[in-house]
Amino acid sequence: SYLIAQLTAGQDLKIIKDLGLAALSLFGTLIAVFIGIGLVSKEVERKSVFGVITKPVTRTEFLLGKYLGLVSTLVVNISVMTVALYAMLLYMDMTTPLQFKVSWDTPAMDPRLLIAVVLIIAEVMLVTAIAIFFSSFSSPLLAALFTLGLWVSGHFNSDLRQLELVIDAPVLAWLTRGL
Repeated sequence: SYLIAQLTAGQDLKIIKDLGLAALSLFGTLIAVFIGIGLVSKEVERKSVFGVITKPVTRTEFLLGKYLGLVSTLVVNISVMTVALYAMLLYMDMTTPLQFKVSWDTPAMDPRLLIAVVLIIAEVMLVTAIAIFFSSFSSPLLAALFTLGLWVSGHFNSDLRQLELVIDAPVLAWLTRGL
């Protein structure tokens, strides 16, 4: 993000913040999807789940334990990435001359970014739940496709609804509206 920010004219801080938050969201989601799917499906595939289920552990407790374990790992991962983002913002704040800092809309070390990070964690928690849900009854490939499909449709819902205003293909507009 620092290298890309150097290519912009006066928007370097905004680019670093935007790319940093996008990286938090994207990497958190990808980790949630692919590790979340593997948690349950590998247990079933190796048949090690049968040994766990025979213990005094209910299926709900088993899935909840897998979910909470992955969510705690993701929270630690996103926290480390957030520290790295704030370290980059601190570096920008320390190395930028004062005459350029005056043009910034928000300070470099803006604590309001933490609100976005908390919401990214909430999104990743939801994606993890969806991934574990789909992996509990379908193959890993289908679970990944279903989870990523829901994530894409959730992020681009308004764009898909407004697509008919942009394109001149009524069949495609009807299809996207139906999806």
